[in-house]
Amino acid sequence: MMSEEPTPSEDKLSSSFGLTMLCANVFIFLFSIIFRSVAKLISSVIRKEVMKSEQVTTTEPIKLEQVKPLPPEIKTKLDPIPSTTSETVIKVKKVPTTESSCPNLSSPCKGQLDQSCQTIFHAPIFTKQEQTLKSECAKLREEVLSVRSTSLKEHALLSRKLDSMAKEKREISKRLGVVQKENQVAKHQLDEMMEERKSLQKRLDNATKEFRVNTKTKKVALAKLEEISATVDDLKRQLEQVTRDKQILQGKLEMLRNEYEQIQERMRMMQLKEARMCNDRSIAMDTDRAERDETRKDEEKLNIEESTCESSQCSLIHNLSKESIFLPYVISQTEVDMKNIQTKILQLENSLKEFTSKSDSACEIGDITNESKLEMKKILSLNEPERLEELSNDILSRTGSDVTCRKTYDEIKVDMLRSALKEKIRVLENIKEKGDDSSVTFGFSETTFGDEDLDKSSEENISASRIVSNSEAFQRFLKSIGADMKVEIIGDSLH
Repeated sequence: MMSEEPTPSEDKLSSSFGLTMLCANVFIFLFSIIFRSVAKLISSVIRKEVMKSEQVTTTEPIKLEQVKPLPPEIKTKLDPIPSTTSETVIKVKKVPTTESSCPNLSSPCKGQLDQSCQTIFHAPIFTKQEQTLKSECAKLREEVLSVRSTSLKEHALLSRKLDSMAKEKREISKRLGVVQKENQVAKHQLDEMMEERKSLQKRLDNATKEFRVNTKTKKVALAKLEEISATVDDLKRQLEQVTRDKQILQGKLEMLRNEYEQIQERMRMMQLKEARMCNDRSIAMDTDRAERDETRKDEEKLNIEESTCESSQCSLIHNLSKESIFLPYVISQTEVDMKNIQTKILQLENSLKEFTSKSDSACEIGDITNESKLEMKKILSLNEPERLEELSNDILSRTGSDVTCRKTYDEIKVDMLRSALKEKIRVLENIKEKGDDSSVTFGFSETTFGDEDLDKSSEENISASRIVSNSEAFQRFLKSIGADMKVEIIGDSLH
């Protein structure tokens, strides 16, 4: 067996060579069988001829001298048979002669008379028959000699043929030995080929097993590959989503950076504004101190007037429930005097410009605005009589501490009535707008500064004038005046 595995071309060559050798061996085997059968037939024929020749035996030699003439009916039959020896024997039937019988006697001699007969009749008796027999014998002798010569020639030819047949037999035997050796070699080759076939069959079985295992592993690998491809697709989608989110976050981050920069700019502006406000506050504090001295003098005057207001408080609380009776008259009065109210509001704004509200700190203003918001919510949530009662209590509690009231009591009554009517109409007609307006403070309210307020200084002056007119302090002042005027009107109507 070869140590290395044969290639497909070598396998084909070995298989073709094996087939040719097998066919040659089969052909030689059949030829040897046919040749042996022919040789057996020839040998059997030769043996039969030899046996026939051996069966021809002669007991006595022919004596041609003393032969009686035979009748024409008797004929001799000679069978010329070839023999292996150089001598030929002819079998002839015995013919009665004069020697076997006495000459002048009718019966043949017997016993001791034979010798006497021979001696007496020593000389032969020549007849016509004997002469014919002699001539016939001579002819027969010539024929025998010719037959003998021909038989010898045929025997020589047959011996030559036998020698050639023996030589051919030897050659055929030699060839047969060679063929047998070739058959043995072919058998060995066939055995080797069978062993190779078995080994190749085993290899093929192993290859089929490996192929099946490989197919199974291939299927598993394909399934895993499909799973991996699915996971890859999912990961690609996730990556796309992540990239989109990243882009979105980058955009947001840029926006936040811009906003951060804007906020930093705003902080700088606010710091500058705070510095300005601090300077303004320091200036305002100095002015407030001078004004507080003046307000103390005014408070002394107002305390005197408070004593007169306390007497009217009891009558106001008693008759607050009757305010709904006079409401149509009041509303009609306001419709007539709207233009006068607007002119009075402008006058009050001009008078409030002189009032320095910057004396109070930003925290105090924020607290006031928050308190005013809560009070407005409470007032709006109450009914009409409860709301009027609350306003009257507020007016009575704040008449002593209100600093902005510099006019006389008679002049303030008219303004209080008109402002109260205006406030009532605003609350009834546009509550939402009133709530939005109440959220604005004097510069430190909850509303944030816009970009235009930070960039343009001209709009700050405009917003400051609006904040004064819409501030909680101004609205509270109008409420207090309106409540006082209502109290006076109700008291006059009762009288």
